[in-house]
Amino acid sequence: MKRKRILLPHKFQVIGWGMFSLAVMLLLIILLRYEWSTSHENTFLPLVDQYSRYVTSLLLVLAYGSAFFVAFSEEKQEDELVREIRFSSVTIVAAVLFALMVLFSLLAALSQGFRLNFFTERSYYVMHWISNILFAFFIYVIVFRVRLFIIKRRLKNEE
Repeated sequence: MKRKRILLPHKFQVIGWGMFSLAVMLLLIILLRYEWSTSHENTFLPLVDQYSRYVTSLLLVLAYGSAFFVAFSEEKQEDELVREIRFSSVTIVAAVLFALMVLFSLLAALSQGFRLNFFTERSYYVMHWISNILFAFFIYVIVFRVRLFIIKRRLKNEE
């Protein structure tokens, strides 16, 4: 019986990495622009101020698209070992993110219940990023790539 292909072809991974590098370059330009404009009178990129909502939307589309393409595309050599690494990486990321969300929820409940002030605005910002699907994609890609690198290196050393 022929297996269904649920992953994108490998060329989408190359496109995804290109989109990711474009998003990082755009983010660096924006950050450098704000650093420049706070230290100088004239602005570095006046168009970014004028169209900041559109630039932010473009940046998010590039980030989500790149994460999707990189996470859901095949490797050059997709075999049973890579599929097993992929599945176990998804399981690890899901467990870690679930544990972090439970921990933050418990800390928030304790903070409000006992009127402790160890939860600041920044803590809720971190909680938002942990619950964001984009963060999960990036953590998955990091875990998958590191595990794949370690196993390939181990197999190479055994030969």
